[in-house]
Parts: sequence; structure tokens; C-alpha cells
Amino acid sequence: MNKKSFILRAAKLGKCCLVLFIVLVFASTASLYLFVSPEWAEGKLTRFSQEKLQLELRLSGPVTLSHLPRIEVRVPSGSFIDPADGTVAGTFESAQLSISPWGLPFGQIHVSKAIFTGLKTAVRIPSIEQLRAYADSPLFKTSESWIAPLVIRRFRLDDSEIQATGGPLRPFTLRIKSLESSELAPRMTPSVRLEASAESNDGALKADISSSGQVDFDVTNGIFGLRRFQALISGRIEETAFSAKTETERFQYVGQGLTSPELSAMLDWGSASPVSVNFTASGLSTRGNLIQGEALSLKVLQKLEGGTQSLKLHSDFSIDSRTGALSLPGLKCEYTVAADNLPSVEASLQGKAEANLKKPALSVTASGTFNDSPVRLGGEWGASPSPFVKAALSADQLDLTPKSGASDALDLRGLFADRLRPLSSAFKGARMEADVKVKSLRYGLLNPTDLSASISLKDGGIGINGIEAHLSGGHISGAVDAAPDGAWNARLSASGIRYEELARAAGVPNAATGLLDGKLSLNGSLLDDSSSGRASGKADFNLASGTLPGLARKPLPFERLEGTAEIRGGIASCGLWRLTSKTLAAHGSAEMDLRTLSIAGEALLRAEGREVTASLDGSVFAPEWILSEPLQAGSPAAQAPAEAAERTQPTSEPATAPAAQPPSQRSWAERLRDWARKKLPGLLAPG
Repeated sequence: MNKKSFILRAAKLGKCCLVLFIVLVFASTASLYLFVSPEWAEGKLTRFSQEKLQLELRLSGPVTLSHLPRIEVRVPSGSFIDPADGTVAGTFESAQLSISPWGLPFGQIHVSKAIFTGLKTAVRIPSIEQLRAYADSPLFKTSESWIAPLVIRRFRLDDSEIQATGGPLRPFTLRIKSLESSELAPRMTPSVRLEASAESNDGALKADISSSGQVDFDVTNGIFGLRRFQALISGRIEETAFSAKTETERFQYVGQGLTSPELSAMLDWGSASPVSVNFTASGLSTRGNLIQGEALSLKVLQKLEGGTQSLKLHSDFSIDSRTGALSLPGLKCEYTVAADNLPSVEASLQGKAEANLKKPALSVTASGTFNDSPVRLGGEWGASPSPFVKAALSADQLDLTPKSGASDALDLRGLFADRLRPLSSAFKGARMEADVKVKSLRYGLLNPTDLSASISLKDGGIGINGIEAHLSGGHISGAVDAAPDGAWNARLSASGIRYEELARAAGVPNAATGLLDGKLSLNGSLLDDSSSGRASGKADFNLASGTLPGLARKPLPFERLEGTAEIRGGIASCGLWRLTSKTLAAHGSAEMDLRTLSIAGEALLRAEGREVTASLDGSVFAPEWILSEPLQAGSPAAQAPAEAAERTQPTSEPATAPAAQPPSQRSWAERLRDWARKKLPGLLAPG
């Protein structure tokens, strides 16, 4: 046999084998078309449910099937039953499967399209350990049956509902409008698109979800990846609107290894004082159980009524996936407040943070500057035995003076409602405590020293306890509490305060002097727009060993000035005050506007056997006395009434002697006339 004839015979034999193979394939395919029946399809579905899902499938009716041009299987509504206790694990309204015939001769099921509608089930969110255990579950474990090589080329889930519990989230219901995947198999790299909505069982969370991207998924080998994936979430948490966006680029988790050039997330929160959050983590890599990142960045910006406040965090980081330990060794933090109605703040801190994501727990130590003043900060957060947050802030100097051009009025309502109360509510059930120690604090002209206080926040309420400070040569102490509904009360006491230094801080020269002791109790509402005008309470005051201007050519020395005032609607009303000195005694009543510190009242003065009535005006630090008639000559308190009248009359009106009137009537008439001439000079004719 020559070489040529051998090649010809081999070619003929090859052709025969190929033809035989094709005939066998078409014969087996044809036989499958002939023998594939609805009963066959229903049996396969039942077996798949039992062996892979470990559930019993019960259908409401028969399966229907068509052969051409492909095998179309239509499944009626059904339910999945847990054989252990007979409970319903889930239900569905219908299903449709398109099966390609080409894999059937080789024992493979190639589903070109699978559509499930109206799936309803309940799941418990698994832990990381449970997710890893799923790799050994029958659903993903290979076997010798036809079920093992099941591949679905296109999968869609419509109008379905999943109730989820467990994990860190509140129990919620996920309503899937549409979930599409270009592939569904134990090993797959599909393009996924999801349109859904979620609502927590208590109604506090409502959100719409839209996501799309390419997914790498291999449960058997522990591979999970998001090559380019984007998710958009928007809705409301309680009464606060939010929107969030997350993006990944070549994110991949293989076994214990994690790699990704960058992860990013953005969150917009609230409408009245909106908050924008930007988070990025870049340069992710793993070394054994250790996940490392070159840079973690967090930026938070909140728009305020009169400006903004912002927080920036930056650090390299590492996470131990086995123990949950998180380390931020190069933590840098910047915080600024630039608002017309809040003290200006520029803070910069550097330090480190250690956390445990499994316990959970967090500790921070840092130092830096606060408005160019050195500060030190330490804090910790934990959940055992109950959630708590503790912090300690110490500084030699702090300057909270409003920036140039800003309002001196502090917006307490906005500070409580828009910042402190949401912060406290965010840590529901947790107690938040902060100890503050400042050697010298400046706010405007006030300069308390050796200030210490303990601040606590819990369940939306705020308390400032243990307030201690030195001010104007004296000492103050007290506490302030605010309930979640905005109701507040303050209790303060003062001793040895130099009154003239307080007046100087208020910008009043030539003021009264003395040592002030007193007690103050106030209450009101921080959520009332007019809360500052509706505060009420009581104040006891005692000013000793001082001088009082306005009664004589020189300040009048006195021994004691004391009284009790009732506070209501922003007005302090003193029904009776008493003044005692070596040459004069006086008592009377007065009212003071707490916002302007202006005073108005009347008094009865006794000096050398004479009684003289007077009215009060001006500032509480430097009151103006308007006497009905002069005190006896030679008295240190004697003062010509014409001199007092000249200070209150318009300069265009010549001084005139008062008309003869009884003392009791003359006091009220002169007081009314002098007040009108001073306040409304253009409405009164001379004389």
C-alpha cells in the first residue's frame, strides 16, 4: 500500500466517522425532541429543587411545553416548601424557560432565557462566614447529575418581593421591579441591572435603587468582583431625604485577597441644612489576612443658614480580616465652620485611630490647633455593655469670637435642631460624653479661664454638667439640660464677680462697681422661633462693697444692693430691691430687658431724714437716676434736678423749673415728660 492510497483511505474513514457523529448527534437531539415532555420538565424542576435548593416544589397546575424552534417550558404558579417543618419558604406567580437543544446530548442544560415573575420570599442576611460556607452547599457543589453543568445565559426576575432580616440593617422589604443578568451559573461574569425599591418594616426607611455593571462571581473558588459597577440610591430616612452613589473600578475579592484601584461613594443628606459626603479608598491590596490601602479620604460638607461647616479626614489604613482590627496610623483631620450665626472655627488635628469592626470599638488620639490655639483630643467608641461614645478635649486657649462682619447673636435653635440633636439621634441608644478643659476661652469680650464641663448626649437630649470657670475675678458654676423636644433649663451660680469688669466686657464705661454673687435658673424651648423671648425663671443677686454712678457728682459708695427678679418673656422683673450705704438707703422696683440689658423702674431714696422719689433708666451697668427733687444740701447724694433734667431734655429746649405740684404727682408727671422728651423729642412742642 503506497502512501497516497493510505491517505485516501484515512480521509474516507474520517469522513465516515464525522458523518456518523453528526447522525448520532442529530438522532439523539431528535429523540430528545420526541421524548422531552411536560412530565420530563416538571420532573427535572422538582429534582433541581430537592437536590440543589433542598426545598419541595409544589405547582398549582401542569407544566406546558413546546418544541419548536426551541424547547419552551412554561411553569404555572407554585411554592417552595421546607421539608423540615412544612413551612412555605417562597412563592412565585409564573416562570418561563427557553432551553437550547445542543447541550442535551452531552448531559448539559443550556437555558438561553429564564424569566421568573412574582417571587415572594423571606431571607436572613448572612454573615461573612455563612457566605463562605455557601461554597460547599448543594446549590454550588458539583455532582455527576445533569444539574451540575446548568448554565442560564439570560436571567430576569420581575415584580418580586424579598423580606430581609438580620445583619446591621433594620428589617426591610426589597421590591424588585426588574433584575436582569446576562448569565447565571456557578462561575459567571455577567452584566447585571437592577431596578428596585426598599422599605423598612417600621416605615422609617424608604428608598429607590438603581444599579448596573459587570460582576465576576465564582462561589466555588471564592471569587467576587465588580469590574465597573455603579449603584444609585435615593429616598428618605424618617423625615430626612437622601441620595447616594457608589462606584467601583476593577474591584476583586479572591479567597482572602482583595485588589482595587479605587472605591468611591457619595451621599447627599437632608434639605434644610444639606450634608454632602464623599468617600474614596484607593490602592487596595492584601497580604495574608491584612487588607491595606494607600489612602482613605472622607469629606463632609454641610450648608448652614449663614455659611458652611466642613470635615476632612485622610489616612492610610489597614484591616485584619480575621480579627476585624482597623488601623489609621497617619490620620489627618481638618474641621472648619464659617457661618454668620456661629462662632468661627478652624481646626487641624493629626494623630492615629484604632478600631475593631467585630466588637465594634474605636479609639482616637490626636493633637493640633483650634483657631490657631494648640489642642489635644482623645476619644473612644464602643458597644459593651451598651453603646457609648467618650471624648476628652483640652486646650490652653480657645477663641470662639465671631468672625469680622458676622452677627454676635448665637443661633441656639439652629445649633440644637440642625446639628446637636441629629448627632445625638444618629447614635440612638448610645450615651455620648465629652469632658472639656480650657485654660482660657474667649468669646467676644468675655474671657473665662480654667473652664471645665462635661457634655452628654443621649436619645436626642443634651446635657452640659459640672460647668466650672473663673470670670472677672470670680467663680461661676452650673449646668444646662435640653430634652429631645427642645425644652431646656439652666442653673447657674456666681460668686465674687467684679461687676465693673462685666460692664467693661459689655462695652459700658463708668459703670457701677462691686462684687456680684447670685443664682440664676431659666427654662424655655430651643425649638420655638421666639425661644429667647419666652425664657422664664428666677434670679437672686447681691452686689456688695461697690459704687453706684448717677446719684451724685461722684459715684456713691454703698454696702449692699440685693433683690430677686422673676424672668418671663425675656424681661426680668424685680418687685423689690434694696440699697444700703452709710449716707443713703433706697428701695424700689425695676424691669430689665435681658436682650439689651436696658433698665426702667422707680425708687424711694432716704437721706438725712428726707424721702425723695426717683425713676430709673439707661443700662443695668450704669443706670440713670431722675430725681423728683434734690436731696438735702450737704448730702453726698444731693444733685440739682436741673442738672439731671438737662441730661434728658433736648438741647433745643431751654431748661425750665418744674411747675409746683404735690410730690406724689410731680414724680409721675416729670417721669412721663422727661421720658417723652428723651425718646420722642420731635413729637413734643417746647414748653
